[in-house]
Parts: sequence; structure tokens; C-alpha cells
Amino acid sequence: MRQSLLETGFWYGNALRSLGLPYGAVAAAVKMVQWLEVFHGLGTACLERYRRAPMAFDPGAARILAEDKANLAVECGGQSSLLVGPGLLDMVTVTAQREGHAVARAAGLNHLAFLGALAERAATRGLAAVVTFQAEAGSGEAKDLAALYSAGRGIVALPLPDAPAPLWAELAAAPALHGLIFAEALPLGEALAENALVPAEEAPPGCSLLCLDPAALDLESFAATLRRAARDGGAKLLEPAEVAQLKRQAVERGLEVDGRAWQRLARFALTAVVPSSDESRAQAGADG
Repeated sequence: MRQSLLETGFWYGNALRSLGLPYGAVAAAVKMVQWLEVFHGLGTACLERYRRAPMAFDPGAARILAEDKANLAVECGGQSSLLVGPGLLDMVTVTAQREGHAVARAAGLNHLAFLGALAERAATRGLAAVVTFQAEAGSGEAKDLAALYSAGRGIVALPLPDAPAPLWAELAAAPALHGLIFAEALPLGEALAENALVPAEEAPPGCSLLCLDPAALDLESFAATLRRAARDGGAKLLEPAEVAQLKRQAVERGLEVDGRAWQRLARFALTAVVPSSDESRAQAGADG
């Protein structure tokens, strides 16, 4: 079933509002679901699968455990990445722009498949980004991810000068860098690139978001190391032109979504639509 990118935004947004996502968080969350659909064809399937179980959207549940210069540790209290993820990115962005790099480690976060969108968003802000995650073994999240995506992941987005999109790489397993971040032993320079796309022998549950100012990197060398690490580690690599084409096709041709999942999600999303009446038309555009 083919849907326009604009149309998916309408239906995803209505579904998320019906699930209880705060109104102000909907736009950013929709972009995360769209990212998963554009890059992997799984946004609709994941949102439909997750919405059938309670999705936690309590803005007060996440708390900062530790904050030291460029390092942040967060306990998310079982909340969805669709709620917590954009806020984490904002905090890491500000620190990375000031310090040259910043990393957040997060525990207790659900719906990890959408997190790759944060790497893309960071790249549009001019930052290099690495997202890593590993679902807890035996959890419902791990089973859902293994069925649809992968229970662990390493994602790298590297903006390059004059390129139409970032250099993009995805490893379908938590990388060695994931464990190093959780051990608070973050490597920098080429050592970071070497560990970003090599599968970890053991990976603690949780996720991380690392942002770096490209001005602090030797971009040519860093990109070459990433390409080599992707090849050696079996990661999927997309050159900037390929990423730009992928996004352009989504705008021009729309998205081929899972038909059954779309129909179920659309029926649920209709619960957020106010029936037409003289009163509803008079209040159109109002929030309350």
C-alpha cells in the first residue's frame, strides 16, 4: 500500500495523540516514525505493534542520574523513545556545540527502533552522531526488535563538506563502542570510528547518543575508517548521494507501507479525529 509522506504524518500523528503522547511532542515523534519507514520500511509496522501494548508517555518519569561536562546519564523509567529521544538529542546537541562532543547514556528506554532518527536529526544540525542500543535479553522489547529490526544496533551519521546528506552506516548489532560508552571509556578520533561498527562481544542493555563537532575531526580520515569498519564488521553503508536519493524518493513517490498494519493503525488513529459539527468547525485550529 503506497502512502504519501505527508499522509503518513497525519495518520501517525493522530495515532500518537490517541495513545496519549503530549501534544507538543507529536511533531518530533512523527518524524522518528517516518525515518524508520523511509530507511527500513518498518515505521508503520513498529508503531502498530507497539501501540497494542501500553506505551508510556509520562514526561516526569525520566530523570538525570549524573551530568559531568560532556557526559550525561539518564534513567527513562520505561518511557518511549518517541517521548524521551528528542529531548535527549537537544541536551546532547547543546553540550556538543560547546564542548566539541557529548554523550548520553540512557537506561529504561523503550521502542528503541526509532532511535536512528536522532542520528539523522543531529546530522541536519551539523553534528556527527552515533546511536547505539541493546535491548535487555528476554524482554518483550528484545523479542519485538528481533522480529522486526534487530535487538542491538549501531548507527553512524557523518556530515561531509558539500555533500547532499550524511555518510550513513548501520550495524545490526550493538557495536563495541556501546560497551565502552557504558564503561565511561569513550575513545575519540579514529579509535571511535573503529569501534562504532564492530560488533560487541557483550553489550549491556540501554542506549547511547553521541554527538561530535565535525570541526574537531579529521573528516577524511574518519570517513575512511568508518568505511573500512563497516566493510569489516558487515555494516550497511550508504554514501551521501544514496541517502539523499532515498529521502528524495520518499517525497516524490511516497512510501510503500505494510497494508494490514496500516489499516489497523488508521482505524485506531481515527479515534483522535473529532467528528464534524458546527462546534468542531468553530473551534478548528484551537488547542482547548
